[in-house]
Amino acid sequence: MERKTRTGRSRSEPPATPAAGPERLDSALLKLAGIVVVGALASLLDTAILSVAIDGLGRRFDALPATVQRV
Repeated sequence: MERKTRTGRSRSEPPATPAAGPERLDSALLKLAGIVVVGALASLLDTAILSVAIDGLGRRFDALPATVQRV
């Protein structure tokens, strides 16, 4: 009778070969993903800056908020 290990294999069985790792991503795809992420962050930063500055721009140019929001 063979003794089983915690994994359920018997001690006489050879260990399983490790599965091949995932394939590496293409460098062009990684560059494209980086460009998309930078563009998204730039847009987010622009929106954040303008949302803070709208009040100051309105006072500085004596304009209504609806007019300044077109910036």
